[in-house]
Amino acid sequence: MNRPDFGELVAALKMGTSKGKRFQLAKPRNFDGVRDRKVVDAWLVEMDDYLHATKVGRHSALELTQSYLKGYVATWWRTVRQKEGKNHGYISEFF
Repeated sequence: MNRPDFGELVAALKMGTSKGKRFQLAKPRNFDGVRDRKVVDAWLVEMDDYLHATKVGRHSALELTQSYLKGYVATWWRTVRQKEGKNHGYISEFF
């Protein structure tokens, strides 16, 4: 099996191509708060890889990550942020 050089792979990813084909980064799945250690760990790795690949800054990473929280875990996170006085939601500014 002929494996590509790691440097070539990195260069291809940075250019957005792989052997002439357009490369599209897969977005992470939404997280709905399932309480399964393997699922949580897998989602955290997936999210971390996505944030690293997109070179998102630290502040933007938090905002982007919380956009992938759905259901009761999203509500829980908003409650935590409100208690900390860090609720920066745009919708809440109007109420």
